[in-house]
Amino acid sequence: MSPDYEPPSAAKYPDGTWERVTLTDYWSARHKLPYSLLMWAIEHQDDQNALAQAAQMFEHLVEIHPDPPDYFFKNTGIAYGRLRTPVSAGRPHHCKMIDSFARFLLSTMELPANTAEILKIVRDYIKHAKRVKEGGGSAECGDEVLMTSKRASALYKEARSAPANPAIEQAPSVNAEQGAPNRARGQPRTSQEGKKKKEKGKKGKKTPKTPTSE
Repeated sequence: MSPDYEPPSAAKYPDGTWERVTLTDYWSARHKLPYSLLMWAIEHQDDQNALAQAAQMFEHLVEIHPDPPDYFFKNTGIAYGRLRTPVSAGRPHHCKMIDSFARFLLSTMELPANTAEILKIVRDYIKHAKRVKEGGGSAECGDEVLMTSKRASALYKEARSAPANPAIEQAPSVNAEQGAPNRARGQPRTSQEGKKKKEKGKKGKKTPKTPTSE
């Protein structure tokens, strides 16, 4: 397709129509290139050039998609979370990771058990921002990111306090394998990962390792 092609809004076509299916396939195809680039970067010790390109491409997809699916936000967050930024440059990639993960939490239909790692990252940022403000500083990622993070955290707090529904809690998630934050679908643990697990005590932010294909 032409790079200048602008697909119509999905709202024009009901679910089940061939036009809606075509639109879904179009966005899936647009997502495949940055997804493949992200996976290649991860397989090559977090190649920074590839990660930067993948992050920018994901971010662009989020900007132009009229209603981005949850995995667009998740993969954007993973890409930005793996980028290493010099201390002197601040933490712009960290802030984009937090914003992307918060927006993922607000849009996903995955079970809470499959989003626990990402939710912890967002809530850790909220706690950090609170401590900074109590010390007289301001949230490093800006008020908008902080508010989005708080909305995401509150949404999951409300879900936890709601009456339990055994039928829902015991039902397997359609995206259970895709959404697992620590491992790609069907991917066995490698010896290198085992080594990293032993070194888990080292300081540094934790970023979910597994992008979602779709």
